[in-house]
Amino acid sequence: MKAMVRGQSEALMPMIEATLAEAGLVWKNIDLIGVTVGPGTFTGIRIGLAAARGMALAGPLPIAGVEPAK
Repeated sequence: MKAMVRGQSEALMPMIEATLAEAGLVWKNIDLIGVTVGPGTFTGIRIGLAAARGMALAGPLPIAGVEPAK
């Protein structure tokens, strides 16, 4: 996949839908939202956190911040 310069926020939810479909899952199969807390750009982290919070509130589902392994 080519790196995106702009439009990440518009592409994120369709990418999540496609990933679920590829895995043979639907939204009802999700019981926890995990989201990275960094490292990354401010805008990228903000978009990811906002999307995760929206999905968690809509679920309603628990949400967990995930840090990369060191």
